[in-house]
Parts: sequence; C-alpha cells; structure tokens
Amino acid sequence: SKILTTGKYWNAVHECHLDAKEFPPPIKHSTIPRLPFNSDSSAIASFIDSNYQSASRALVRVLMEHFKLVEALQIMKRYFLIDQGDFL
Repeated sequence: SKILTTGKYWNAVHECHLDAKEFPPPIKHSTIPRLPFNSDSSAIASFIDSNYQSASRALVRVLMEHFKLVEALQIMKRYFLIDQGDFL
C-alpha cells in the first residue's frame, strides 16, 4: 500500500509540469541500492519509508507553494460555510 501511494504521489508531482530542477526524479536506476531479500526486511522497509517521506514532502510542497492550497481552502470555507455570518 505504501509503495503504491508513493508512486501516486510522485506521479502527481510530475503531472504538474513544474521545473524539473526543483523536483528531480525520486530515484535514478543507477543509484538504486542492492537490497538483499531475507527474513529481516528492515532494509527494504527503511528504503520504502524514505522514498515515501520524500514523495510526501514533494507533494505537500507543490500543493502549498505552487497551488496555494491554504488560500484556496480558506476561500472555499468562506463561500460554503459562510464564515462571516452575513447570510441573513
């Protein structure tokens, strides 16, 4: 589940067509570490977790900086929830 979510996050970041220097690919084929498969999967789990964290940070950064998520949510709150209370 975490692997699939990580891929979805990176796909969303790359679909935004932002500057490639700002959001480089998550991992290059030549830099993938060799992870031995054995009963102790802590190395694999830490590799997955680190990629998940970097994908999460990149997506949140795109949403906050480039798409102004907080401002958009505040506007929707004011519109739908009538934040000012002047509906009467």
